[in-house]
Amino acid sequence: MKILLLSLFFVLTPLNSQELKEDISPWLKKMASRYSIDSDLISWSLKEVGSPNEYFGHEQDRQVIPASLTKILTVWHALNKLGDNYRFETEIFANGKIKDGVLDGDLILKGAGDPFFTNAMLMNMAIKLKNAGISKVKGRLLYDQSALPVIPMISTIGLGDQTYNPGVSALSLEFNRFTVWRGYQTIPPLHSLKVMKLREKFTPGRRFKELDGDTSMEVWGLSEAEKYQHLEEVPIRKPALIFAETFRMIAAKTGIELPKAIEGKTSGKKIVTQFSQPLSLLSKSIMEYSNNLMAELLLLASTKSHPLEPAAKEMQEALKKKFNFLSSINLKNGSGLDSQNRMTPKALTAFLAENFPKEFGETAYPSLFSISGQSGWMLRRLNDPEMAYNVWAKTGSLDYIDNIAGYLFAKSGKIYAFSVFINDMKKRDLLDGPNSEKINQLREKAKDWRNQSKPLTDALIRHWYETL
Repeated sequence: MKILLLSLFFVLTPLNSQELKEDISPWLKKMASRYSIDSDLISWSLKEVGSPNEYFGHEQDRQVIPASLTKILTVWHALNKLGDNYRFETEIFANGKIKDGVLDGDLILKGAGDPFFTNAMLMNMAIKLKNAGISKVKGRLLYDQSALPVIPMISTIGLGDQTYNPGVSALSLEFNRFTVWRGYQTIPPLHSLKVMKLREKFTPGRRFKELDGDTSMEVWGLSEAEKYQHLEEVPIRKPALIFAETFRMIAAKTGIELPKAIEGKTSGKKIVTQFSQPLSLLSKSIMEYSNNLMAELLLLASTKSHPLEPAAKEMQEALKKKFNFLSSINLKNGSGLDSQNRMTPKALTAFLAENFPKEFGETAYPSLFSISGQSGWMLRRLNDPEMAYNVWAKTGSLDYIDNIAGYLFAKSGKIYAFSVFINDMKKRDLLDGPNSEKINQLREKAKDWRNQSKPLTDALIRHWYETL
């Protein structure tokens, strides 16, 4: 029914490009009211690619929260600095002699920040280690994460137990999250990873609580006052430890006996190297699935500054120097998981328009974006036969922040760069303040708000497709 009403609305109220350039606030207000969104929360910018025509939009110079649209800049910066064929290397060193399958010395795992390291890659390294003639280590199993800063969590935003806000380390595995099975066992089943049931009631909305432990253990608490699903995911705060202990577990399956892992420094001879996917594929994954950890690891790899905020400032200054229209951006990290990041719709649209023809080696920049009706977070948006493949975009959201930016291939054959931001700053500010039952109720309503904002944004983009 809503789709039918929307179609009739398009027929009854055509809007040409000249009207778009003038004042569309009455049209915007009518559309916003259909989805119970305050039109004052909306800002957008649009520009034809390759044309000297001016930008047009609504509140184009408003400072807004980009959320994951920040990744548009981070990925560009990493590709520009490192190249599309750059690969991260995760290595194993042996410090000692190997005789009859026994290493009389230490085995060292050294990471460089591979953003997409998997359990399958750990198995690959274990087999390579076995083939190198090692079945037992008499010394220590060390992990070296010194290539990057150790960051317990990406951002202080939220309640602290979101899986999209894990720790960051040069040794990161499977997005640095683990699974709690039936409320008391962990997957992977490691002695260094533990959950405990607590009698206390957590702050409203929180389901897991990190507990103090020594350097050899990561411990989380569950509340007896909460109800849990059969399987629940939890972020990891000690990624390198869990990386090393998971490797130890997988190596045991191949017949390699390793001691308990501890942190240390690299020495000895390199005997195994595991390469990451090329940066072009890593970048595509980040743009399509918007993984925060992957984005932050790219940020750290492409800058000399550490930790996240200084690295973001370095990237920010490099971008400003190259693109003067980005002079107003203010970044705290590379993923957008921060409500203090800022940019304007016009600046982002200008960046997209400028970089439509940009190539990084064999990788064309627009090819990294998700495709309407086909891939990533755009799979189920604008996915009817007419709109599918005509919007290549990146989405970005936090509670009460809903954004999208990218490229529109209009019905006329023209190509547009665009950005749309719907930001309820007042509600966002409340969520960033002290938690309470009232604030948790506001948080729980955010999904319904986003379910209203998304179709409004899609209606606006669809209208551009038809009329420009």
